[in-house]
Amino acid sequence: MSAETKRDLHERAVKSALRPGQITPKDIVEKQLELISFPDIYYEIVRELEFPFTTSRRLAGIVSKDTGLAARILKLVNSPFYGFPSRIESIERALTILGSNELTTLTLGLAVVHSFSGVPETVFTVQDFWEYAISCGILSRLLGAHCADLMEERLFVGGLLQPVGMLLMISYDPASMCKAVLLSRKKGVSMPVAERAIFGFNHAEVGAALLESWNIPDTLTNIVRHCYTPMSSPLPVDSSIVHLATTMATGLRRKDFCTFYMPDFFPAALEETKIPPSALVPILTQYDRQFADTHEILTDGM
Repeated sequence: MSAETKRDLHERAVKSALRPGQITPKDIVEKQLELISFPDIYYEIVRELEFPFTTSRRLAGIVSKDTGLAARILKLVNSPFYGFPSRIESIERALTILGSNELTTLTLGLAVVHSFSGVPETVFTVQDFWEYAISCGILSRLLGAHCADLMEERLFVGGLLQPVGMLLMISYDPASMCKAVLLSRKKGVSMPVAERAIFGFNHAEVGAALLESWNIPDTLTNIVRHCYTPMSSPLPVDSSIVHLATTMATGLRRKDFCTFYMPDFFPAALEETKIPPSALVPILTQYDRQFADTHEILTDGM
């Protein structure tokens, strides 16, 4: 990006930030909550986990109350996404193998995909959006497998949720989002940069505000908030992984959704993860094996 372009966008952002009645990410979330039907079952699971004597059977009973969600979880744990050698027949067994915190995080991601409705398709189709988001999630998890002591389910859900702020921004002000797309194409800048020029903030900040409104753990909220500024994150390795996954997914999903979206890439993110470049081709091979089944499972019934 040239210095002139940066100055132009900075001036737009400053004007946007100073205009009377400017909205904030929190404002967008509060005004778009009717768009989202987030299931209470996630909070039931979290409350149960706070009980010191809970059991896998009790947790499985809570998850199984939502038959659609339970079915998607079982399909996912029996798919190439996990690649377990033997079939897992019950939620209780899945809890035993994955762990309660991991399955809770996975439940959050699966629930969110089915929580949005009525999003206008003025900028991209909902199908293209979820293809991209699911790609981000899968790649985040695969990249995370090359780093020690990281929770792969958290990375998957962080990657999956990093673009959801776009859905709220489109529903809140589709005309301004169209302006951001046009600005991105005209100036050759990333969508997050164009969003900031128009709104004064980008979709990652809106997504983080949404997760905060749901009382989602700070670890996930910070991964989403800093996916474009990974070096500023309290979890720089996690955020760097999602940043890399975002860049890779943009290159892979070559439909119209991604023609204007390519984010600015920070080489320091790759250095932060310590993932060798030689690992990237095998990761893409694994992604190819996992995408179709994972996408079908997560979007089933939409």
